[in-house]
Amino acid sequence: MKRWGLRALFSVYTLVLVACGGSDGNGDAPSAVADLTLSGRVTYDFIPLTLPEGSEYGAALDYSALEPRPVRGAPVLLLDDQGKELANTVTDHQGEYSFVVPTQKKVQVRVLAAARQEGAPAWNLEIRDNTQDNALYALDGALRCTGEQDSRRDLHAASGWTHNAYTEPRAAAPFAVLDTLYEGQHRILKYSPEQIFPPLTVYWSVDNRPAQGDVALGEIGTSYYLDGDIYLLGAADLDTDEFDRHVVMHEWGHYLEHRLYRSDTPGGPHSRQSFLDMRVAFSEGFANAFAAMMLDDPLFRDTLGPVQGKGGSFVVGEEGAPSQGWYSQVSVGNIVYRYYASEDNQREYGFLHQALSDQRYQEAPSLTSIYLFADQVHQYRPGALDEMLIQEQVVGRGQWGAGESNHGGNDAALPVYRGLIPTGEHQYACSGAQHGQYNKLLNRQYVALDVNVEGEYVIDLEADNTSDADLGYTLFQRGAILARSEQQGLSRVQHAVKLSPDEYVLEVYDWRNLDANGPGADVCITVRVHP
Repeated sequence: MKRWGLRALFSVYTLVLVACGGSDGNGDAPSAVADLTLSGRVTYDFIPLTLPEGSEYGAALDYSALEPRPVRGAPVLLLDDQGKELANTVTDHQGEYSFVVPTQKKVQVRVLAAARQEGAPAWNLEIRDNTQDNALYALDGALRCTGEQDSRRDLHAASGWTHNAYTEPRAAAPFAVLDTLYEGQHRILKYSPEQIFPPLTVYWSVDNRPAQGDVALGEIGTSYYLDGDIYLLGAADLDTDEFDRHVVMHEWGHYLEHRLYRSDTPGGPHSRQSFLDMRVAFSEGFANAFAAMMLDDPLFRDTLGPVQGKGGSFVVGEEGAPSQGWYSQVSVGNIVYRYYASEDNQREYGFLHQALSDQRYQEAPSLTSIYLFADQVHQYRPGALDEMLIQEQVVGRGQWGAGESNHGGNDAALPVYRGLIPTGEHQYACSGAQHGQYNKLLNRQYVALDVNVEGEYVIDLEADNTSDADLGYTLFQRGAILARSEQQGLSRVQHAVKLSPDEYVLEVYDWRNLDANGPGADVCITVRVHP
C-alpha cells in the first residue's frame, strides 16, 4: 500500500489545563482523578463572493465578510507525544468533537482534510497537495497536557489573508473545498441513504496555476476532473477556486457522472460559445446545472485576477444562450436546471439522481447526450422536457435524436446518427473543423450499427474523392470502447472485428480534426460494415 505524508497546517486553539506532573517529566504520573473529557470545535474561515464594484455579472472574494464556519464530517485524531494515534472520532454538523482522555497525559489533536466512512453509506474523500508529494492536508493543535479537569481545544483554519494579501498559511482552503463537497454529498444521501461513493482525491495547492506542464509543480492548466481525481487552482492573484463553490461542485458533478452515472465525453477545452461534440455539450452543461442544483443557486461565479476580484458569472437556466442546440453546453445546462426548478419537479434532485442511476441509462446503446438524457426522463415522465427542448432548439427526439433539423450552420452535421445494417450497404459521414478541433461539432460523426447475426465483420472506411485523408474510428458497445483504429495517415481503413447481436455506435473521423492544435481538415467518408 502506498503511504502518503501529511501536510500539517498551524492552528489556533483554546484550552483549560495544567502542566503534566511526574518526576520523570513524561506525563505518565498516576492520578486519583477519573478520565476526563477533551472536546472542542473545528472551524475554518469561509470567504463569500460578491460583485466587484461597478459590475453586474462579475465575481470577487469578499474578504471583509469573512466568517468562521464549522468543519463538518472530518476525521479527528488524538495523538500522544510520540505521534501515536490513541483515539479517533469525526466532527459533527456543528464542527464539534469529543474524546475521553486520561489525566496528566500529553496529547495533540489533529484534524484531517478528509471524510471517511465504511459500510453503507460509504465514502472516502481526501484533499491533498500535488506539489508536496501528494501530502494530505491536516490541521494540528499543540501538544499539551490534559491536566486534571475537562478541557476544550478549539482548532481554527485561518484564511491567511492579512493586509490585502495572503501573507500567512492558507489553512482554510482545503477545508473550504471539503465543506463544499460535504454539502453535495449529504444532498445525494437525502435521496439515496445507502449510497456508496467511490473514492475521490482532490488536489489543491497554492502553486496550482493556469499553466500547462508538470502537475507536481502546480502546472495544472485549469481546474478539472480526470479518472477519479479533481485538480483545483489555487494561485493567488491569478486564479483560485477553493472558495468558488460552483466550480468545485461542477467538478464533483463530473465525478458523479463518471463514477455513479455514465459519461462518454472525451473532455477537452470548451466555452459557453462553443459548438461542441454532443457528449461534451451534455457533460459540461450537466455539470453547470448540477452545481446550481446542489447549491440551490443558479448564479454560477468564478473568481480570478488580482486580489481575486476580476472574475465572471452567468445564470444557469437564463434564456438567450450564445449558442442554442444539442451541441451547446449552455442549452443543456438550461434544460436540466429549468426542469429541476420547474413546477413539475419543485427543486428536488432526487428524481434526476434516480434517472441517471438507472440501468437503462447506463447501458443504453446510444452515447451520452441531451437526447439520451431527455429520453430517460421521458421514461418516467413523458413529455416533461418538451417545452424546454423546443426553447433551446433541440428538435430531435428519442435517444438517437431522430428528426433533428438544427445543424449548427453545417448540413453535414445531420443526421445525428446515420443508420447502417452490416450487409455491405454504405453510409456517408463527414469530419470537419468548422468549429475547432478535438471535441467540437462535426470533428466526429456517428453511425448507428444494428447487428443481427453473430460473426466477424470488416469495418471499411474510405475517403471520398481524395487520397489526402487520415481516417480513424472508434467502435462503442453501450458506451464501452470495443475496438478502435490506431494507425494514422490512411485514406482507407479496413479492420476485422467480432460482433454479437446488439446495437453499436461507430464513431468515424479524420485524425487531423482530433488534434486540438492540428490543421484540421474537411473530409467525407464512405462507411461500410460487412461480413
